[in-house]
Amino acid sequence: MNTKGKLYEFFSKYKDEEIIPKISEPKGDNFLKELEDKIKNADKFRYIIVGDNPGEDEYNGKYGRQGYFIGQTSYIRNFMNKWAKEKEVFYFNKTPFYTKNTEKLKEFRKKDNFITSQKETAELLVDIALKSDAEIWIVGYYHFVEKEKLRNNSFPQDKFFTYFQIAFNDLINKNPKLKNCIYVFRQPSRNGFAADVFDTIVAQNGVFDLDKFKELGRERAQKYFDI
Repeated sequence: MNTKGKLYEFFSKYKDEEIIPKISEPKGDNFLKELEDKIKNADKFRYIIVGDNPGEDEYNGKYGRQGYFIGQTSYIRNFMNKWAKEKEVFYFNKTPFYTKNTEKLKEFRKKDNFITSQKETAELLVDIALKSDAEIWIVGYYHFVEKEKLRNNSFPQDKFFTYFQIAFNDLINKNPKLKNCIYVFRQPSRNGFAADVFDTIVAQNGVFDLDKFKELGRERAQKYFDI
């Protein structure tokens, strides 16, 4: 099955859940078509940006559309537009399950579909990444654990994305070409990602250096993945 088919199958599987996009609704169906159109040219991707999960702005279709990194977190799209064309950046989340804030995910943490969605998201992202030379920027690591703890399979209940982390780490090990493409930054909400940008500017005496910014993301990625 091609990537477009996998994408449709993925969202169809969770059609009865509160997810984004919800393809049984017009806004969600339009967003899925937008994603499908974009991955037709996955070989042109330079960046794959992975957030936590859809929030209220994404769910309500703020600005007339559903999507990832819109509303309060759209500043990340604006930032990426400085370095790449819109068609060269693919935006996704660790899970399509919607909540008003990340902490609300505690209501889903024992739900089989929520767990499975993270594993399948990791598979989808790797499938897309292997069709390109894109860097994978994982935005949000608060709900990860240090990679040394990945093997014991016993995590605090408030670490909601360890299922994604484990699956993604396993796939990295199966596809070594990805090991040099992974970067990890702070979460988009509460200006966490912006704080990483600010810290880089301060460290460079008032000048933003993308390579130095990526060094920060690379160092952090090494804490959470086998790279």
